[in-house]
Amino acid sequence: MIESPVADIDTTTIGLALRKDTAMSQQQSASALPPLCYIRHPTSGKTVAILRGEDGYREIDTLCSPDCLNAKLSPPPTGAQINAMKHGSMFGWDTPGADPKMWERAAAAGAR
Repeated sequence: MIESPVADIDTTTIGLALRKDTAMSQQQSASALPPLCYIRHPTSGKTVAILRGEDGYREIDTLCSPDCLNAKLSPPPTGAQINAMKHGSMFGWDTPGADPKMWERAAAAGAR
């Protein structure tokens, strides 16, 4: 009988490695996001702030547009980053839509 090297694999180690890889991927996505950005609230039309990693949004008292406020940030967030922040704040920061690379790929596919 031939012994398979697969039988010697420690599944606990694999599980830990996969969790570490997933956590690192989420950290890389988060580091690709600015600490905050501004959007127009889809219902009220008011300018609101989204903070990285925080669910929902924060109301702010301003007459400035989101574009004006985002332009004042250094560096200004990209459209992909703003979309990812909006998605993360509504659906969770661990979802694929909270990664700006997903939005960049979608924009590139739409441009073809």
